[in-house]
Amino acid sequence: MGYLSALYVLNLSHKRFQGQIPLSLVRLSVLELLDLLFNQFSQEIPQQLASLTFLAFLNLSHNHLQGCIHQKYNLLHLRTIHMKAMMVYADFLFQNVVVQIG
Repeated sequence: MGYLSALYVLNLSHKRFQGQIPLSLVRLSVLELLDLLFNQFSQEIPQQLASLTFLAFLNLSHNHLQGCIHQKYNLLHLRTIHMKAMMVYADFLFQNVVVQIG
């Protein structure tokens, strides 16, 4: 994914990916939308996602992820996080962010 550095939208939903979220995603430095809905990603949410500073929409719903998305991630553009049916949580000190869990 290193050659896709100008990618703004990445929809990988319903692809049956397994294992850890690929760390190569952090090379997508201008990514604004990341949709990983309905895969089988597991393990911890990578802290390296903090480098996606332009991210506005993040959908991690219906995976097997654990961990937290902290305000300290410096995701200043983040407006929507979907985390349905998962063992994750968000630091609710994010301002102006719609968080859907449960």
